[in-house]
Amino acid sequence: MSTAEHYDVVVVGRSLAALLAAALLARRKLRVRALPCPSDGLDEVGEPLFGLKTAPIVQRVLEELGLVHAVRTKVDGGPDPVAVALPDRRFTLEPELTARGRELGRAFPEARAGLLGLFGRIEGYGGGLDALLGGDLELPAEGIAARIALRRAFAGVPAHQLGAHPIPWAEDESLRALVSALLAVAGRADEARGSMNAAGARALWHLAHGVDRIRGGRAGLAELVEEKLRAHGGDAELRRPVVGFEVKRRRITALLAAGERRYTAEVVVFAGDDTTLNRLVGEPLVRAPVVSAQVARAAVPPELRPGGLRDPCAWLPSPGAPPCLVRPENGDLWLTWSGAPPCLETLVPFTDARLLDIAPRVLPGPGSVDPLGLFRVPVRGPLRNLVRTGAWVVRGLGLEGDFLTAWHAAQVAARLAPRRRFR
Repeated sequence: MSTAEHYDVVVVGRSLAALLAAALLARRKLRVRALPCPSDGLDEVGEPLFGLKTAPIVQRVLEELGLVHAVRTKVDGGPDPVAVALPDRRFTLEPELTARGRELGRAFPEARAGLLGLFGRIEGYGGGLDALLGGDLELPAEGIAARIALRRAFAGVPAHQLGAHPIPWAEDESLRALVSALLAVAGRADEARGSMNAAGARALWHLAHGVDRIRGGRAGLAELVEEKLRAHGGDAELRRPVVGFEVKRRRITALLAAGERRYTAEVVVFAGDDTTLNRLVGEPLVRAPVVSAQVARAAVPPELRPGGLRDPCAWLPSPGAPPCLVRPENGDLWLTWSGAPPCLETLVPFTDARLLDIAPRVLPGPGSVDPLGLFRVPVRGPLRNLVRTGAWVVRGLGLEGDFLTAWHAAQVAARLAPRRRFR
């Protein structure tokens, strides 16, 4: 085997969050290399592109990387509305307040008062989390001062009362179906069965402002970030994924990649799931999550698809059934569901479409890393020099989750790395 290549930080993953973390670290003058992860892309199936204009952390990272203008030129028009189909009605969630109220009032004439209360709470709880999700707080909080600041910040946001006083999403059955469908679009389908929570309110707050269209989609945005990574002196490997970690005394001492490549690093930033982490380490480092959903591809010609599928679209196959999420990608429709498979005729009647390539997907509930359940696993750990980022850390917040976890991962990794050559 060849001599190991050494870096300050090796980032394992080719997702947007991984590339963002790598670019931020390269911007801080650290020697960085990004390597593919065996689970790349798994957590991004069905994740909508919202939060580009409403999340402060997104603008903060884009400004540091010098990408504000480049991203602005790729944004294709204003935010798109979200088309939603329920068993008994179809409607569009418009990003503009007046149009949204008019459309929802038409679709739910029997629940106007409940609609006002529901979206009032979404606006208050979801929009009031900027202080927690802006990147100023230290996550994970290390030291007494950081923990006190984090505790005060949690206590000062409107959503704090959700933990002490469970509040139902809605009393009306039709509005509960609405919330269930929208949470499925936002990647938080499992949370519709419980009471309102901060993460779900934040996701729906973003969703109510529309879904952003960027030329090239998430992949196009990742390409811009990768260009900045290389411009700041970092490197990204395209072909040789990481196949294993060497661990000694709870510390990653080397990374093994395909082609008998070997890398060492002071810090490893990991953008995969727990199952992949266990496989790379070679032992049950963390408890394997329970598979609770399925992902499948359906080949439906574009001309036969329902309107609105340029954006995320959720629907309930039958009253009381779990919601199913569908997103168009690479000429096909990708569907995610829990329980029984969805009936495609509900979405695309009069076609012979069928489900292809069915595979399991993990959809765990929120963790207990913070009082409001925003993060499901810590940014740092479970190994001493391992830092985590991406959808496995915080799920369902769209781009905001990618940018937020990348920002915190870069902050923690920069502190752990011995070469702190900041500009």
